[in-house]
Amino acid sequence: MTSMDLRTYCERIVFGTELRDKLLDGRAVQVPHGAGDPEPPVIPAMARSVDAPGRPPGAGLTHGGGAPFPSERELETDEGEARALHCFANHELMALELMALALLRFPALEPAFVAGVLRTIGDEQRHFSLYCARMEALGLSFGDLPVSDYFWRCAPDLNSPSQFCAAIALTLEQANLDFAAHYGELFRRQGQKQTARIMQQVRDDEIRHVAHGLQWFRRWSAIEKDTDLFRAHSNALVRPLNLARARGLSFSRTLRQAAGFPDVYIDALEAHSGSKGRPPAVHLFNPGCEQEVLGQEEVSEGMQRVRRDLELLPAWMAAAEDIVLLERAPRPEFIADLRRHGCPLADLRWPSESETTPPAGSLGSRWRRAVADVPRFGELRPWGWSPWSHQILSPLLSGQGGASHFYDGPWRDELAQLHGKSWAVPLLADVLAGVAETETAHLDLPRLTELCMAGQVCSEREQVWACVSEQHARHGVDVVIKAEYSASGRNAIRVKAGTATPDQQRWLDRILGRHPCVQVQPWLDRVCDISLRLRVVAPGEVRRVGWGRSRVDLRGQYLGGYVCRTMASIPRPVARFLAGEGTDANWLDRVFLQVARAVADRLAPAAYLGPVGVDGFVYRNGRGALQLQPLVEMNVRSTMGHVCSALERHVGRSSMGNWSLVHVNTLQRRWGMSAVEFARAVAERHPRVWADDAGGGRLAAGVLFTTDPEQCEDFVSYLHVGRSFRELEAGLQL
Repeated sequence: MTSMDLRTYCERIVFGTELRDKLLDGRAVQVPHGAGDPEPPVIPAMARSVDAPGRPPGAGLTHGGGAPFPSERELETDEGEARALHCFANHELMALELMALALLRFPALEPAFVAGVLRTIGDEQRHFSLYCARMEALGLSFGDLPVSDYFWRCAPDLNSPSQFCAAIALTLEQANLDFAAHYGELFRRQGQKQTARIMQQVRDDEIRHVAHGLQWFRRWSAIEKDTDLFRAHSNALVRPLNLARARGLSFSRTLRQAAGFPDVYIDALEAHSGSKGRPPAVHLFNPGCEQEVLGQEEVSEGMQRVRRDLELLPAWMAAAEDIVLLERAPRPEFIADLRRHGCPLADLRWPSESETTPPAGSLGSRWRRAVADVPRFGELRPWGWSPWSHQILSPLLSGQGGASHFYDGPWRDELAQLHGKSWAVPLLADVLAGVAETETAHLDLPRLTELCMAGQVCSEREQVWACVSEQHARHGVDVVIKAEYSASGRNAIRVKAGTATPDQQRWLDRILGRHPCVQVQPWLDRVCDISLRLRVVAPGEVRRVGWGRSRVDLRGQYLGGYVCRTMASIPRPVARFLAGEGTDANWLDRVFLQVARAVADRLAPAAYLGPVGVDGFVYRNGRGALQLQPLVEMNVRSTMGHVCSALERHVGRSSMGNWSLVHVNTLQRRWGMSAVEFARAVAERHPRVWADDAGGGRLAAGVLFTTDPEQCEDFVSYLHVGRSFRELEAGLQL
């Protein structure tokens, strides 16, 4: 074996244009005796710019992405298996090229570090050869497909060996612990034993590679306490890399422990999420947006507690790379448990520990400091737009230029009107007119409610009581009065036939003193509540997110909703009614289409973009026949129904769920338990069983808490999953 100096060896690997250059044996390379500094000077020996490594013809790196990675189903075929191996081989090749580049750029590295990198290069060469041999047996050669340059784009701005270790070993190779384990197990289950053995060997070698980089990163970064490692790793990364890139499709704690990561670091990384590229959307839970539009700078104390209790809910609707702003730090154990079971909540951000006590009014500046490391934001997604959420979120767009969303610029008072309940009357009129004009033969108008059932909008005290008397006489039912800005059945009273009580009269006087009007509606014999979930994607263009059955109490306040297999949760006579008594299965879809069109037309002048929820119900009229009230309220914001739709991806295909919002007082009355005791009893009596029909994160049975019962003040939320509606209807057995 011919001796070779280190520089020549590394240049052959980086700049060589034949595979034999890349696979040059490094065992005889002479390792120079370096100065042994704590960290070598940040002066690269090689000033030559390297935009891309040398590659054989046809195997050059492709900017912006290579061939698409095969789907899980495609991986079951020889072609899909070979395509995956081609991608893996390119990753190994780029890794060894980057390691050789680092040895060229930093000449004063300690001999022990250099020797470790040379051993790692040898391992990567072996991995590359194993991948190539296997995919050639499957009919594919390296270079037959375009390959991505992403790893290489992460390297040019690495200015020190500690940054090199943070980027390569602690990020890209750490993530490969997860990827190798994930795909190794996948190939093993599919009977692709040769490829599974290769993945296992790669995984085992990767543990040593990560351990080597971790050892030297800790030394060069002078990390003495385990608690400092996570922040030091984050600070050492150079864009486009971030901590989200240190995780794979799954998350292996045991492999990280084997590589030497302390548990405190593993806990932090497991609880961490973040954008891997695109500008993240920013989510904020402000359930009191209706109160906020009344001109209040801050909502009531009770609503603030609701906000804190349920502020994790947007994380279930967000993409894994999005940001969700929290008022307080979540428990790492709770978040890690969710992510461990395939529930990839978003990048959660909250004020630093030194900022936990200032008043809520300062949350805007504290949250902006919490996201100061994010260079650019995508869409802003509060639960609902209000002066308060606009004040907090709109500064995030400053300096970004080109944004054209409706929330740019100062708050517009006309946006407040979107939260009013008086929209229901003209909207229902639009829906009924649309039904009457289109497909009249199919959309049976008498099966829909009459316009008079939408009620009337009143702004004067005497007008309200006159309307109440009129509706009592006309319909012979009780009447509900709703404040213009209200939500979830709150700020509403039910007036029985006869004279209103003095308390109700005082309530109306108080409401009219704060709200511009109220809505007076007949209290109908509701049989089944439903909600339609929409999203306005462009002015005049609405996309349907889903629909489902809601659960409300006797006062109309929201209790929860069913998740997946919606028709199975609806009483059989109602389901038949909604399906045209078995003769028109698309009847409800066409009604929903008219609702969506009416919503789109009404919101277009305001240029609103974002979620919309429409509440409706099936009721029994005075003749005992069923009728559909397709639009009793429109909520121009996110709704709990949107949460239910988002939770569908966490329920197994053969199961269904029942999502609940429960007050702690209810837990005490019903079971004599606190929220924490309730959670422990539920875990014991209803253990989670994960489905194997669609990857991780789908629950076949059991209970998944969607907010943390150990941090709740008033409300806790959970998803109960079972095999049948009857099982869910029976409720939790404790």
